[in-house]
Amino acid sequence: MIVADPDGVDLTAFIRRGDALMWGQAAAEPTALTSALMRQRHAIGGIEAFIGATWSQTADPAFADCVRFRSYCGTPLPIGAWRKPVAWTYYRATTRSWEP
Repeated sequence: MIVADPDGVDLTAFIRRGDALMWGQAAAEPTALTSALMRQRHAIGGIEAFIGATWSQTADPAFADCVRFRSYCGTPLPIGAWRKPVAWTYYRATTRSWEP
């Protein structure tokens, strides 16, 4: 087993501008990786993130400068806290929301 320090992982080797990502929600969110992603967002460029409910600070509106968040549910933050648009969608429409 290889143990990696998340601060030492260069996500630009795996994620490119324009990529669409999704990860587990609540207790299943890989916070070490999603936090590293938010720290490296400027080096990666504009990406999209499909998220569910989160207990972390990963969906902080400050990260919307490089990340377009999509969600099928609410977030812990009040909608008025978002400074940039968030694409809300019904769960049954999630597959269609990723189509060009």
